[in-house]
Amino acid sequence: MPTLSRAEVLALPELPFARPTSSLSEARIVSQTMTSHRQSQFSQALSGRIMTKATGAQWFEMHLTFSPMRAEQALRMIGFLEKMQGRIGYCRIPLFPDAGSSDLTVGSYVNYSNHSKLYVVTSLSGASPTVAPRPLNEGGSLIVPSTSSRDDHLVYMAASLKSDHQSIEVKPDGLNHINLTFIERLE
Repeated sequence: MPTLSRAEVLALPELPFARPTSSLSEARIVSQTMTSHRQSQFSQALSGRIMTKATGAQWFEMHLTFSPMRAEQALRMIGFLEKMQGRIGYCRIPLFPDAGSSDLTVGSYVNYSNHSKLYVVTSLSGASPTVAPRPLNEGGSLIVPSTSSRDDHLVYMAASLKSDHQSIEVKPDGLNHINLTFIERLE
């Protein structure tokens, strides 16, 4: 089975973010959960002293829940999942595009223009914001959340599926229920 080249970045099917509705006319992402992972070693001495050490890099995990959809609506997602080839493929997932604000605040997700790592703003003091984790490369310009439709103004997570196994549940009402989990992947 051929692997995807770095030039073939897949786009998650453009399904709008929205609150759950009773309408089945359009499939929607109804929930986007972000989890930040950090690995560390922890030990506690008999004296009570605690020692910790960072042992790995930080990465994000994203869980997407889609509104129930009819079979014909689910076909786009099935095609997307097959093109991803399990954990082999990767895509760019825009973060919270309907947030409605382009103001940079503590807790905002941001990217840099020269690499695909996702960061979180931790402080706004000084000329430029402080982000975590520490930036991988210096020199790129900060990409902040924007309501612009231009791709170069979107904050995104470069991601791969967390598992090689994906399933689509069809419930007794005949609707397809899709939940996907992605992990951050640097391009």
